[in-house]
Amino acid sequence: MEQSAPTKVPVLTAGDIILVVMHQYKNSFHNYFVHKKIPSDDQVPMIVGRLLDTHVANWINTNCVHIVDLSFTNFMTEFKTGYLDEGWEEDTHHNVLGMSQGMDSFWNYAVTLQAKNFLLHGTTSHLLDEQVCHQLGASMELRLLKKISVEKVNKIIDFCKWLNEVKHFDDQLHDKCEEYEHIMKESREANCCANPVSELNCHIVMHPLCPLFPMLLVKNVPLSFPWNTNF
Repeated sequence: MEQSAPTKVPVLTAGDIILVVMHQYKNSFHNYFVHKKIPSDDQVPMIVGRLLDTHVANWINTNCVHIVDLSFTNFMTEFKTGYLDEGWEEDTHHNVLGMSQGMDSFWNYAVTLQAKNFLLHGTTSHLLDEQVCHQLGASMELRLLKKISVEKVNKIIDFCKWLNEVKHFDDQLHDKCEEYEHIMKESREANCCANPVSELNCHIVMHPLCPLFPMLLVKNVPLSFPWNTNF
């Protein structure tokens, strides 16, 4: 899809028409209509000539009388039905429900899930804020889940406030992990410089309290660090 400026009519170029492209197309035209104050009756007739894909152009030419009488909303419904893969709604909904935070930050996880969910806007599969909140919590990183439970964050009703509070505690956990990484690195370097690894039988394992970072064992004894590991 191409649009040189918000005041210019968007153009859907030839190529694969996938859900993300369809969504961008819909938003671009909606913004163009608002910006140019295009009456609803004139919207579809204005855009049909900007669909350059041969298959779409043939569809429009064959059904021109019917199509130009549609509202933009109904036009998009028929466009999706004709050119998106069958089952796209179910597949997208399944992808949303299957997402998890993993090693990512909570904020990136939340933004990605909401963006994917927004592709379902206008369908029965679209998750409302309360459902998004539940889904984010169900697949949240375990330490963060325990932290917000202790802090009673889930008692917050407003979705935006809840998101920001969870982000706050997630940032705290990541800061502590970064602090631990720094201390661990300095201690490892100091010990290994004073005692060669070949003599001390050093090896690396994952720290149980901070799985993002490794822990050095010297003769099967973990290095001690002057840091409170209580997350």
